[in-house]
Amino acid sequence: MSSSSPQKTHHTYRCTRCCVASTKTLAERMVDAACFSAVYAQSGIKSVLKTPSDVLPVHAKALIDELKRIDDARYPATLDALERRIEEFKNHNRSFLTDLGSRKHVEDAVEALKTRTLTQRNAMKVFDEGSIFVADDEERSREETSKEILRLYDKNGVASCLFACESDDAEELKRMIQRHDDDACEFVEDRCERCEERFSRKFRKRHEKKCPLYECECPLKCGTVLKRNQMDLHVATRCENRAIECPYEKFGCCSPAEPITEKTFDAHARENCANHLFTVTSKVLPKLSVLEHEHVRIEKQLHEHLQANNRNHEKLKRFSEDELKWTKTNFGHVETRLKAAEQSLEKERRDKLALMKRIENIERAHLLAKK
Repeated sequence: MSSSSPQKTHHTYRCTRCCVASTKTLAERMVDAACFSAVYAQSGIKSVLKTPSDVLPVHAKALIDELKRIDDARYPATLDALERRIEEFKNHNRSFLTDLGSRKHVEDAVEALKTRTLTQRNAMKVFDEGSIFVADDEERSREETSKEILRLYDKNGVASCLFACESDDAEELKRMIQRHDDDACEFVEDRCERCEERFSRKFRKRHEKKCPLYECECPLKCGTVLKRNQMDLHVATRCENRAIECPYEKFGCCSPAEPITEKTFDAHARENCANHLFTVTSKVLPKLSVLEHEHVRIEKQLHEHLQANNRNHEKLKRFSEDELKWTKTNFGHVETRLKAAEQSLEKERRDKLALMKRIENIERAHLLAKK
């Protein structure tokens, strides 16, 4: 009997890592497109039957299915084509009627979907891929779906790793993968130990240049080391090398070739003490002379106005006294006439009563004569 040799197993490996930033951006674009599509589809009377929140998983699944269908004739597998397809899906339910409404109303509805529906994790096991994408299920996050879509369209390794290897020896394959993970793969996920932001390993230096918590030296070379988000305040208000303006510059102090700083101002003030005094006196003394002449002129005007006011006051006082005298005199005449008129009225009243009494007596006598 011939003994058969053991059959060798062929092992292959394909790296599935993607750029962290591109993955997050693509996931956000996909969520944005699904939300706009749902809002456009359920606008108007349709919202009475189902809200955009109800149909959002359906639109998310439709978007994922659409992006997984590669059509080389119409949409080749390129990142530009992926961008166009997402934008077309975002607006494919947009119509003339939806454009009649307010654009802000649509944006508010999309924002409501993102802040309410998408922030609530699904507590049940969801098998539908669109629902998982919407609910951001822990077992299959949006970023995993985003990576899958990204690898379909990124054929040039712009945002995903194209490394692949194969071997009949499993141990050798493990070593190849380990070397790739340790040294070669640019898209190994890394995390900033300061701000906890995630990024691909190739972008660590770029992140350190903008990380708000990264400690860096003062750009004005004062030797202070601070976090980047505190540096602007330090440079503007506290750094001893920040440029300042000499208080005597407005009087003509000639600043040196090097700008004056908080650190060098004391030395500048000591060295230019005489110059500062000269510039101030040369500017102030002429103005002081002008002010003195102006003071004399204004004082003279004030004295003249005061004298004129006094004269006017005397005139007004005399006029008021004359008017008062005339008023008192005329008031006496009027009072005399009023008393005479009252006496005349009283005499007429008495005469009238006497006349009425005489008429009454005559009438009584007339009646007695008839009897």
